[in-house]
Amino acid sequence: MSSAGQSTNLIPGHSSNRKRRRVMVAPSFAPPTPASNLPQRRRVSRIDRRSRLFPLLEASSLPIPEISAEPLQFPSADPSTAPSLTPDPSILPARQPQFTRTITHGLPDYECQFCGARFWYEERLSRHRSTTPIYTMCCQKGRVRLPFLQETPPYLEQLLGINGGPMAVHFREHIRSYNAAFSFTSFGAQLDARASRTRGPYSFVICGENYHCMGSLLPVDGQRPRYSQLYVFDPHTELADRLHHFSLPDASLRPDIVSGLMKLFDVTNELVKSFRRIRSQLADPVTANMRLRIVGARDTTNRQYDLPTGSELAGLIPGDFVPDKGERDIIIDHRSEGLKRITSVNPKFDALHFPVLFPYGEDGFHVQIPYDPVHVPATLKRKYITQREYYAFRLQHRDDEGQTLMRGGKALQHYIVDAFSTVEQNRLYYLRTHQEELRAELYQGLTDAFDRGDVTGDDVGHVVLPSSYTGSPRYMKQLYLDAMAVVHHHGSPDLFITFTCNSQWPEITESFRELCGTRSELKPQIVARVFRMKLNDLEDELTRSQFFGKTVAGIKTVEFQKRGLPHVHILLWLDEKHKLNSAVDIDATITAELPDPEQDPVGYEMATKFMLHGPCGSDNPSNVCMKDGSCSKIFPKSFNSETTTDQYGYTVYRRRDTGISAPKGSAVLDNRYIVPYNRNLLVLFQAHINVELCHQGRLIKYLFKYITKGPDRSMVVAESHDQPSSSSTVTGPPPPIDEIK
Repeated sequence: MSSAGQSTNLIPGHSSNRKRRRVMVAPSFAPPTPASNLPQRRRVSRIDRRSRLFPLLEASSLPIPEISAEPLQFPSADPSTAPSLTPDPSILPARQPQFTRTITHGLPDYECQFCGARFWYEERLSRHRSTTPIYTMCCQKGRVRLPFLQETPPYLEQLLGINGGPMAVHFREHIRSYNAAFSFTSFGAQLDARASRTRGPYSFVICGENYHCMGSLLPVDGQRPRYSQLYVFDPHTELADRLHHFSLPDASLRPDIVSGLMKLFDVTNELVKSFRRIRSQLADPVTANMRLRIVGARDTTNRQYDLPTGSELAGLIPGDFVPDKGERDIIIDHRSEGLKRITSVNPKFDALHFPVLFPYGEDGFHVQIPYDPVHVPATLKRKYITQREYYAFRLQHRDDEGQTLMRGGKALQHYIVDAFSTVEQNRLYYLRTHQEELRAELYQGLTDAFDRGDVTGDDVGHVVLPSSYTGSPRYMKQLYLDAMAVVHHHGSPDLFITFTCNSQWPEITESFRELCGTRSELKPQIVARVFRMKLNDLEDELTRSQFFGKTVAGIKTVEFQKRGLPHVHILLWLDEKHKLNSAVDIDATITAELPDPEQDPVGYEMATKFMLHGPCGSDNPSNVCMKDGSCSKIFPKSFNSETTTDQYGYTVYRRRDTGISAPKGSAVLDNRYIVPYNRNLLVLFQAHINVELCHQGRLIKYLFKYITKGPDRSMVVAESHDQPSSSSTVTGPPPPIDEIK
């Protein structure tokens, strides 16, 4: 966990001309510290690393304890009868004077010394003080070396420009539709429409298996051409055909933009040039029955980083000839019904589907991209870069690289989701085909069959995902057992904290503003990176800085909401001397009331901005929390003069009728709508941070099952089916090879 520190932290300058500092304004009560040219950053200690924060016992041999719920003993709130309950600041650091400082990291002004990717100082590899930080997220310290993307063509630059006028605004808003109008391949995954109906930033969400398909060179008689056929069919009707297939329900594609992109790709895109040449050859009766091969292999001997020539990229082969087809080649029939699934390791996999993001038809990932021999350690056996390493390199901002991809907005979201799902599917394929090497037969024995309830043996032979695969049943089960082992050793946790990303953090809105604007959905990779830095800061505050007191154990799980913003659930165990054992202790640490705007204007502003629930109920019956006519979060709460516990062991926080309220939407909300929080933590991070007391015994199993439940449909099993041959043709979506259940 990274430290926020209580003194002013200065980030040293670096060799580039964009020297900046990360400044954290010290609270008024902190003593001044001498200036230094080195950062006062504490070393990270991850909250969920085994044997770091707490000794983790062998979970499989431990019984899950039965914990009885004992109600808290709340003393009287009358000062005359409870004089000994005055908080001791030396015991609870959270009861320090009110913070006015916030944690900020500035702009990503540091560069990778190997590839030039832009980073924040806090993203460096080593947490020790250094004026020359090293980063590995981009190129693995120079091991991965790829050709930089070319500069954006002038016409596309005009469409992607932030200040490009109404035409550019229209294009960026509907960029996925314009990309689909020129795509050579169709997208096979099912889109999750629920994500577009929720509040918050735009999110591109898919369900099920992801794949790309291509049709034949020419459409069947009587059908309109689609996708790659549009580049080969009648040029006189091409514009009308593109507008017909990709019209929008709320706004049609603009003919002037479509026409401009047609002219642009005819000049710049090597794939388009290849298909245009085929058009004239197919008109010749001698070559009418031909097929197109898009070559998957690349010559890596001498010019491994050069763009392929047109003849190397694609070629016509006789339709009745059975070619020596490489497993990574794409063969397109002359005229046929249905679609064919194309391989994700063909170099043109990305360029075929994202012509707007790759206007030159650049090569993407293929299995023959070698590591840079200068930076490869002698102990590394692998010779070629992995698919994940390729996409990690591509999704970086570099000053010397073309920015078409990074300015893709909604199309960039599509590209990232497509890349992630492709990497995951290839991992699943590897697990399915390497069961013996992975010793997966240990998971297919009698123990697993008994646990599943199998008594007939019909399911013997199924491919089972090991616990090393993130999200698999065994992965989640081991996390749950590990968590219960912590309970067995340390007892019940004390605090349950939910920390949600703020899309308006200046690190998100101001980073690369000149390229991507300020909206978080236009730069999802920046959102993830900033949240990770903030989470490191929060973890360090909770442990090294002992924000709530000495912490003896902790567990966290990070989730991504349907609307795209990540959040984390954290469980903390406090040392015995720092536990919240009385109502006074709880009120000094957790509040469910609005601060006085005159006495604490900063706290009031943060609480009204981040911690007000709703409005819901009769004020807003369509709010997302409304279920069957009532709020699923049980708001509004009742006024309560003191903190108590209810009959189920839940803490009922103090919510006095102070007369303080705040407008939100069309309603005016008071303390009954406040989500419990810690005032200083809220001001420090300027985001939604819900802090709850959770040491009541009957809540423990629910909490741990909740934080280890995984994503929707997380019970994952890969099943093997008969795989169709590479030359077979299917109608509609192809049958699945790996089935995700």
